Amino acid sequence: MTALLFTPLLPSPTGGGSTMRVSAVLEVLAEQGPVIVVHLPVWGERSELFDPSWVHRHAAAVLRITDTELPELLQRVQAALTACAPGQPLRLIHAFRLVLAPPALRCLGLAGASRPRLLLDLDDDECARDLEYAALEQAAGRSERAERLRTERGRMERFRGLLLQHFDQVFLANASDCRLLAQRHPDRCFVHLPNVIRSVPQRSLEAVDPRSLLFLGTLDYLPNEDGVAFFVREVLPLIRAADAAMTLRVVGVGLPPSLAGLAALPGVTLVGPVPETAPEFARAGMLVVPLRAGSGSRIKILEAFQHGTPVVSTAKGAEGLAVVDGEQLLLADSPADLAAACLTLAADPALRQRLATNARGWVEREHGLEAMATVFAQARDPVDGEP
Repeated sequence: MTALLFTPLLPSPTGGGSTMRVSAVLEVLAEQGPVIVVHLPVWGERSELFDPSWVHRHAAAVLRITDTELPELLQRVQAALTACAPGQPLRLIHAFRLVLAPPALRCLGLAGASRPRLLLDLDDDECARDLEYAALEQAAGRSERAERLRTERGRMERFRGLLLQHFDQVFLANASDCRLLAQRHPDRCFVHLPNVIRSVPQRSLEAVDPRSLLFLGTLDYLPNEDGVAFFVREVLPLIRAADAAMTLRVVGVGLPPSLAGLAALPGVTLVGPVPETAPEFARAGMLVVPLRAGSGSRIKILEAFQHGTPVVSTAKGAEGLAVVDGEQLLLADSPADLAAACLTLAADPALRQRLATNARGWVEREHGLEAMATVFAQARDPVDGEP
């Protein structure tokens, strides 16, 4: 099955949730035949985070096409199809994120008389997410940015509605997003495509300092920016008032000016970007996910589960994952409750071990590559009566 995969980010098993999600898509599709990755870096370059060799090992070809090269899109994709799959029909076009739906649709004519399956991975409900972003901007005193987000949401809704009608199936990482969008667009097929995580060796918690907290994420992503500031200013002081040995490492690319001053606060280390997240999970006593806005689901939680790192999260941070408070992680929302959860977890080795064991088993059952492969198999070969 020859496929085109359009993505604004270079697929890589490192570098953040979106790059990891699209790398899993590539890995699953490549099991079925040659995949040509069409990389349009519309979100900028963050090459320090990616493993560029990985995508070349899994893709039949990788085309990097900048804005100025867009007029050459069809010719370059056709040349890659001829070189990588001579005589083979183009069977599938997959666009990752709404922004790449238009260039993906432009290549439909390259399939000739046989129409390929058209798949769109929205990942999350960007329109609903922008309303939450607007609330964060308003709370931070940035009224103009908040109003701009609210205004742009209407245009985005219309733009998305026009594009959705061209795709056979539309994927989202959160089952709730699927249900909500299906209500707004009942003639479209929305499918839950879960985020997945690759297996890693199991680690022992005995040698880890349980008082070492980790925040991991893209720091200029507004919910992460807000979450870090909220945790450091409102939660961490409560934690350190009870145990001054508790510390927080903040790891991620894109440190915004609003967070730069946090490094001067007691117990906080701003690490910045790292090429591999595994060493950070290995040294962390727990991952904290203090998000108050966002959509989709958090791959960072799945990573922590796979690494055996206990997790304390807000309900919003764990949204989209079928987890249970006290079974796979601890959930809390107020500063006092978050602080209490972190302190309880640090002081209770039996609780840490139980959560880690339950979470690892759960993530391997529910969020392995096989879960994504099953969805794609159904998308490729729909049963009678499905679109």
